[in-house]
Parts: sequence; C-alpha cells; structure tokens
Amino acid sequence: MKASYRVLCRVAMRHAYFTDGLLRGLVAQPTAATTERLRRTGLLLRPLPTGFEIVYAEATGGPPPAGLQVAFPLVFSLHPPTPAFAIYTDLPAAASPLAPETASVRYLAPVPADEPRLHQGPVMSEADQLPLRPLAFQQAVPAGVSTAALWHYPDGPTVWKQQDLTPTQPLRINLRAEGPGAYALRLGDAAPDVFVAADFAPVARPWAMLELGPAVLASPGATYTLSLAARRTYWQYQLVSSRNLPAGLAVDTGKAALGFAAVAPLPGAAASFLADTAQPLAERYPDLTYRLILPEANRSPQVVCAVLPHASPASLREKNNSSDRLMITDIFVHL
Repeated sequence: MKASYRVLCRVAMRHAYFTDGLLRGLVAQPTAATTERLRRTGLLLRPLPTGFEIVYAEATGGPPPAGLQVAFPLVFSLHPPTPAFAIYTDLPAAASPLAPETASVRYLAPVPADEPRLHQGPVMSEADQLPLRPLAFQQAVPAGVSTAALWHYPDGPTVWKQQDLTPTQPLRINLRAEGPGAYALRLGDAAPDVFVAADFAPVARPWAMLELGPAVLASPGATYTLSLAARRTYWQYQLVSSRNLPAGLAVDTGKAALGFAAVAPLPGAAASFLADTAQPLAERYPDLTYRLILPEANRSPQVVCAVLPHASPASLREKNNSSDRLMITDIFVHL
C-alpha cells in the first residue's frame, strides 16, 4: 500500500538582501542524534528551494501520531550558501564579518506554536547568538564554588547537579550522550553560562543551530519563518581619474534622505565621498539613482556621471572611529 505523507512543519528562509526576499541554498544538516530520531519515528526531512519541511506518514487523515513526541528535539546545523553570506547579512557578532569563522554560532528555537516565527524579533538579535563549545570539555571551577548544575537551555530538563566540587580540579563535562544543542551551566550562585554544544570540523562550521521542539506537534502543517535583514553599510565613492578633477564636485542623491561629504580618498583615488547614513546592501537597487555633479551658480549643475554604480558586498571594509566602528562599502568610479 502506498504511504501518504503530510507536512508536520515547514521552515521558510527569507532574506531582505535578495530582490524577491527569498534565501536559497541554505543547507539544513540534521545532527547524528536527529538523523537517528527521524529514522526511528519515520519522519522525513524534505529539502525545499527556500527552506525545508518535516513530513510524516498518515493513514487516517487525523493528527500526527502521539508517538512522534520521542522524535524531539530535532536539531539542525545551518550552513550558508556562499562565503559572502556573512558580509551581506546583518548578523550580530562580536567578530568582524570579514572573518566569519571567528563569529559565534547562533541558536534558534521556535516560540510557542501559535507564533509563526523562529524568534521574537523580526530579525535576529544578540539573544540569538551563543558561543559554540565541543560536546566534551573542561570547565575551571572558581575559588569558593562547591556546586554546579547543567540543563538543556532554556527550560530543561536537567542533565545533572553536582555537590562538593574541588576548586583545584576542572569540572569535566561530557554531553555526547545528550547530543548537540543549547545548554546552560551554573557554577554556584553565578548567572548561568549559556552555550551551544556541538562538534564540527572548522571547514564545516555552521552559522546557526536550529532546534524544533515538540510544540510544533500542536499545529501540524505550520510554517516557521526565519527572516534575515541585509547588512547596512556606509557607501563611499572612490573617484579614480588620470586627469585633474575640478573642485566642487558633489554627489546628488535626488529625493533620498541622505547626503555625501567629501573625505580623504584611498591611495590611488583622486577624490572620495562618504555617505552620512548607512544603507542596506541589496542584490539590486531598481529605484535608486545617484549622480556625480558639478554645481554651477545660477544654472543647472553639470552632470559628470549620470549614474553612479551601486554598492556590492565584494568591497566591504571596517573603519574604526573614535566613537564606533563603521562598515564601509567602497565603490570605485573611473572617470
């Protein structure tokens, strides 16, 4: 008899960088424990062009079988489609987007089943970022601390509690039996240390861990959406020319609510203009046109370049000011 399958839940990926708002090519890789749970319960992972779905076999058209509870949690590592992902994506990270391999792994878990999102905000926030640790590691015990507790983040269950710790000996933590996921470790009365435990080779390091909990069983067929914003950068035009450029050049932004000011150019450029407002990177800019002009008194400005090129993720650099760090996109214009 041919089995009939129904969608248990679907995860859709959205990204503001792309013109159609869809994120394609993101790979969701189930952990070894999740692969085994899927196999035992008969759940199937079905990739989609812009996400994935979990399906189950049903024979009566009723709700998902009660036995599916043992399949959870389902944990997936998310791998970006290209190395440029960390550049054009607005991800909170202490490290530079120019060195994404040093950034922390983010942990995503769905809110209650009546909320069709993976997290509370419209885009990712600092709360979605957790440090990555191996499944087995040692933790130093501060002086005066004698107790420790370890549990699955955020709401349990408890993995273990320990009493009478010896501060001179490191606390050995082995989570291989529990599997990858988010955990919280409390030493004494200190605030819990929250982290993601998983073992990944450096070349296979994901940018996020996604966990689907048993709450998805309450709304079979629901779609959970991960929405990512585009990184905002300060555009800087670098004018390159073999001849002397006239004084007084300016960037005309039309009706756009930003301006450009003349600043010191990079070596090899004759002049440079830096935006006063950060703009989101985009795959295309259909409604945005900037011009390079030479204003003239009592007459229309002379147009030096009718259409200035748009920003690309390929030319991102950091500039540390006295107050904060600017993410700059250099745009070279040959005149």
